[in-house]
Amino acid sequence: MKTQGFTLIELLVVVLIIGILAAIAVPKYQKSVEISKASQVYTLLSNVTQAEQVYFLTKGSFTANLSNLDIKFPYTISVPNQYVAGGDFYWRICMDASCIYAGRKWKDGFYIIQADMRERSFVCAAKQNTKAIEICNALGFTEKYTSSPYTPWINSDRNNCDYYKKPN
Repeated sequence: MKTQGFTLIELLVVVLIIGILAAIAVPKYQKSVEISKASQVYTLLSNVTQAEQVYFLTKGSFTANLSNLDIKFPYTISVPNQYVAGGDFYWRICMDASCIYAGRKWKDGFYIIQADMRERSFVCAAKQNTKAIEICNALGFTEKYTSSPYTPWINSDRNNCDYYKKPN
């Protein structure tokens, strides 16, 4: 008389297959989530850049206090050159308030998305030889760029970054 059910070997094979599929799917899922977060930051920086342009046209200078803008910025940043944790990113306004950037560590490196108010341009910097470069590329920053006039992160990392801009 034979009983119905699965043998131990059959169950182990199923668990092994599920493990292999998870090992393939989880890193791709994590990258997709990171690209989504970076895309939201890029959109927010685009809105800040447009609002800063309007502010500049009316006042003659850029503002370091983003609550002065016509948009709702979700984090309080009022002191230039000071890092502020907001959401999953660290935010910073340049000393003359003409740029703002958001940085985040990811995998084995970090990446920074920077908005330059004067140039109305965006730069994505990523630590060299790391997976963080994939985030910049996924957002459309594929054209190699000479180093930014502003210093993202700390001085020791400036020479260890690759800079990208979006192609025209």
